[in-house]
Parts: sequence; C-alpha cells; structure tokens
Amino acid sequence: MPAAHSATERRPRDRRLTFNRHGNKHMRWLKGLILAIILLVVLLIGILFAVNNQQALPLNLIWIELPAASLSVWLLASLAVGVLLGMLAMSGVYLRLRTLLTRAQRHNQQQRKELDRLRVQEMKELP
Repeated sequence: MPAAHSATERRPRDRRLTFNRHGNKHMRWLKGLILAIILLVVLLIGILFAVNNQQALPLNLIWIELPAASLSVWLLASLAVGVLLGMLAMSGVYLRLRTLLTRAQRHNQQQRKELDRLRVQEMKELP
C-alpha cells in the first residue's frame, strides 16, 4: 500500500509534462508566425480588392437608400456590423459559461479543502 501524502506534500511531476511546457514556447512562436503570415496575405488581398473596386455604388436596403460609396467601404462596413452582431449574440453564452466556470472553480476549491482536511485527519489517526 502506498504511503499517504500529507496536506502540504506534493506528488512528483510527470516528466512528460515538464518537457511539453518547455516545448510549448516554440510552438507558440510558430503559431504566431503562421498567424502573422495569414493576416498579411488577407490584408494584401483586401488592399488589392479595394484598389480594384473604386467605383461608387449606392446601397439600397429596401426601406432606405444609403449614399454612394465604394464597394470596399460597404463590404468593410458590413463586416464590422456582422462582427459586432456576432459578439452581441455570443455575449449571453459567454456570460453563462463564465458563471458555470466560476461555480465549478469554487466547488473544486471546497473539495480540495475537504480532501486536505481528511488527509490530515487520517494522518492523526494513524498509530
């Protein structure tokens, strides 16, 4: 039977976890580099699109006609509105998940305290 661990004593760490923690720095750098390249390509495509679509177009929204602006302006405006509406739609889900996470962390902390208390009690009962 393995020896009981006291409340202050920690179990030894798995060496694989230590290796992955140091290797994670390189993966984060590589991920950032790939993301930067993708963003640069998207930015260049957007600039090319804006340069090649300079003609002014009025936007008709059935009930209102907006003044003439370039196609790239209308597309960027629709992207911004879509992003804001998406963030607004997801805020309820985010807040609910955040509340559940806080509740689970509080429950986890209570369980840890109870476990530590039981470990200390077990150590005191041993002859």
